[in-house]
Amino acid sequence: MTETQRILLGYAVNFVYILLLIVFGELSHKKWGLDKETARKLEHIGTSGNWLLAYLFFGVSYHLLILNGLAAALLIFLALSGVMKSVERDDADKSYGLIWFGISTFASALLCYILIPHLFVYTGIAYYSLALGDGLAPLIARAFKNHNITVYKKKTLAGMLAVYAITSLTAILFNYAFHLNLSWLFMISVGGLACSAELFGEQGFDNCTVNFSVFGYTLLFHYGLATQALAITLAIMPAVTVLFSFTSSLTPGANVISYIYLVLTTFLVGYSGVVTIIVLFTIAAIVSRITTKKFNEMHNLEKAKHPRGFWQIFANSVVALLFAVLYYVFDSQIFIYLVFTALAEEFA
Repeated sequence: MTETQRILLGYAVNFVYILLLIVFGELSHKKWGLDKETARKLEHIGTSGNWLLAYLFFGVSYHLLILNGLAAALLIFLALSGVMKSVERDDADKSYGLIWFGISTFASALLCYILIPHLFVYTGIAYYSLALGDGLAPLIARAFKNHNITVYKKKTLAGMLAVYAITSLTAILFNYAFHLNLSWLFMISVGGLACSAELFGEQGFDNCTVNFSVFGYTLLFHYGLATQALAITLAIMPAVTVLFSFTSSLTPGANVISYIYLVLTTFLVGYSGVVTIIVLFTIAAIVSRITTKKFNEMHNLEKAKHPRGFWQIFANSVVALLFAVLYYVFDSQIFIYLVFTALAEEFA
């Protein structure tokens, strides 16, 4: 088979595969009685085959980008035109996840091809984390709906664990299939990162947050910037998020900014920063609970919850984070002292 024949066959196979996915989605919903959400998610999962087919036929070439771009254009057309009802949500949570899926996967592929084509396989980890993790999570959550716990808005504990496990497994399989020499801690932390990115992504935007965060994190690891402290923090952050949710100590917006704050502090400062924040937060939460209870008893007040909001957390953390950035850039001990001074003031 000549090179031209192989390329033409690659385009034909990929387009036939996409066509089969579309036909399956329509038939499963309209003819076979499968509910729309299940049909939609099965198509979401099915898209994972596109990356592998394209990579096998084209390698790292501009044909990969052409195919990715055409797939993105098709998804945007389907989302805006309404010609394919099985892939759309028609409930109160109607979103444009298809658009975000196409844009994010094409953008990461384009960026990687232009700047670092030898690392293109990392886009596959991100792609499969998105297609499989985000696709299977709601199906698994529905299977455990009678024994499930809501963690963040409508996101559930079973869905979180599904994303965590599937994404970690994706990283493990890519590591052995492509000989990437990824550490076990890193591969597990990829699952933790994708879990949090999917949790906080709303209105279909998780199709961006999961893809970009996993892809970016794999690049950090490749260039030696993903420290062990950062990997451990990402691996345990879903558990911290669940704890925050169960204690009702933070609003949803504050939960997101707290996550970003903890991850950035770990990246910039290391173990000492994140351990200090968690310890101080725990102490502050305990003291606040005790003093609030005493105050209510003294004044005969009903028990009330006053979780911290987005702007409270942002205002309290921005100074410490600024000093953390300066410490990372200039590597001067004076800035690490200022980080902990700001943290002390924040929690006092």
